Amino acid sequence: MAVFSTLGSHGSHGSHGSHGSHGSHGSHGSHGSHGGHALGSYDSGGITDALITTRDGISGPWVVPGTTPAEHVGEAGANIGLWSPRVRAAVLDFELASKLAFTAVPVAGGGSSAQTAHLWHRGDPSGDPNGADAANPWISPLFPIVKMDRPTVATLKAQLPFLESYADLRPDRGIEILEQLHTPAPFLASISYLRADTRRWTMELIDLAIRLVRLVEYRFKHSLACRRPMEFSPQVQPMILTPSHGTLPSGHSTEAFTTATLLARLLQDIGQSPYSDPGYVAQFMRLAARIAINRTVAGVHFPIDSVAGAMLGVTLANYLYARANTGIAPNNPVRSYAAFHFDGLAAGISNLDFDWTQVVSTGGAIDVRTGAGAHPSMATFDFDGGNTVDLGAESAPALEWLWQQALGEWS
Repeated sequence: MAVFSTLGSHGSHGSHGSHGSHGSHGSHGSHGSHGGHALGSYDSGGITDALITTRDGISGPWVVPGTTPAEHVGEAGANIGLWSPRVRAAVLDFELASKLAFTAVPVAGGGSSAQTAHLWHRGDPSGDPNGADAANPWISPLFPIVKMDRPTVATLKAQLPFLESYADLRPDRGIEILEQLHTPAPFLASISYLRADTRRWTMELIDLAIRLVRLVEYRFKHSLACRRPMEFSPQVQPMILTPSHGTLPSGHSTEAFTTATLLARLLQDIGQSPYSDPGYVAQFMRLAARIAINRTVAGVHFPIDSVAGAMLGVTLANYLYARANTGIAPNNPVRSYAAFHFDGLAAGISNLDFDWTQVVSTGGAIDVRTGAGAHPSMATFDFDGGNTVDLGAESAPALEWLWQQALGEWS
């Protein structure tokens, strides 16, 4: 069992600097662009020399300080707003990742190549834990978040015709595909009034979600190790460079559905027009689906990859939402999230294209769809007779503070 100790290692993806990653729409760099004229070269040799001589000229004889600054309250959520974006990102990343664990085992009866992987919440929520260790009570029990079973090679091979038919769309989708290689934020901003200069905390929330997704998705990709479409046929010929990691779940699908769900839930929480209009949710989901499908058009993903990614994305968004709302009264429903299972060995999945309405339920709170009309691979990840995890008395002041700051930008 591996415990995720930090998300910060994924800052290289643009995310500790992801205030810069959203530079395409004027990013957090815009906050610094005005100050950049005054402080951008603060650590240069010239400024350093000038500061030395300036102090010599104005400080005067040493005077014992007559005042003492009040100490900051330790672990206070509001402290997070005092730190630099890079440090704030590291603290928030650790807050999320320190509660995650990952396990992987062969699927029982699934053959030598079958594999299943689990993402867990490590903590002390309400309810009966899965795997509590009575002999070692200091070890936090595990609660389910996501379970994924690897599809068979036959399933992936049977999906190759989708790659052939979608390739006809490449001339029309080429620009979209290239612009969607990095972050979905500019596309989310085309639906909502999302700007880096007026929605800076919302942007940081989206950045945080993307960093979380990248850590989790890569761990699943590594564990399931599914081959890419081009490895099955030399005629796939992707229009972009095939990424150097496993195909399932689709990272773009996961990121798109995580950010779309999280932003939609943020706007829903405002509870006022125009953001209460359900049209926002529908457009966010359609956007996420288009981003996911474009990866099949490009020739680098099977439709089943997008199915798995959409399920993972919605679940991670709701998990983050629950973690960020733990300051509300105990047993409030927003403190809960539902755990889900992508059954890659389910019957009838090989000939199905990706249809987001078979994966995502938007009738109320956004969640994964199971049961009648759902994609056959969608199932609940049950423990103790259900799949809902109540975070109970757990608290995450830094995450809660960021959520509240983001909410305040839209009122």
